[in-house]
Amino acid sequence: MNLRMKSVLFLLALVIVSCSLSEQKGNDLMAKKYFDLDSLVESQIKQLESLNPTVNKSITIGGKQEKKEFQSMDWEKELSVFINSDINKPKLLDLYKIEGPTTGKETLLSYEFIKKGMTGVQKMLITKDKNTRQVQSVEIESLERNVIFSSHKNIDLIFKDNQLTSYSMKGFDKVAMRDTMWYDVEGILVY
Repeated sequence: MNLRMKSVLFLLALVIVSCSLSEQKGNDLMAKKYFDLDSLVESQIKQLESLNPTVNKSITIGGKQEKKEFQSMDWEKELSVFINSDINKPKLLDLYKIEGPTTGKETLLSYEFIKKGMTGVQKMLITKDKNTRQVQSVEIESLERNVIFSSHKNIDLIFKDNQLTSYSMKGFDKVAMRDTMWYDVEGILVY
């Protein structure tokens, strides 16, 4: 290869690396705009896999309730609905109204979707201990809707001393020409 071709390839490589670093830096900066739910849940998953608590789970679907105790759990799968509710995504940048943090006994921080009625996380409320700044709870309301399907759910994570103590998912799924399926799932962790 001649010197000119090497120079062009070097500059091209430099531009590509620069663009990818710039995009990564942009995503890192954007990730700080809203509460980092993804990191919180991922850290809890690691902690849960290490501690392996017993889970007393109550599942109600269409009015029929079942209770079961689990000695082990696939935490990645079990908490995936929370990871999927993270609002730190490029397409959601500037689509949430931020309120707080308010002060008092607890610190509250809320995010509300600006485009009412559109699908996705509609509201997220984070409660932190005023003194320790540890998360006490995360409450999320989400809506999914298209021509044949609609879903509304409220999901919650409850913490004590930086450790997940319970989680819940309540809501309904509606498929066209089918009955609405109401559900309520609650998991209580015993360490």
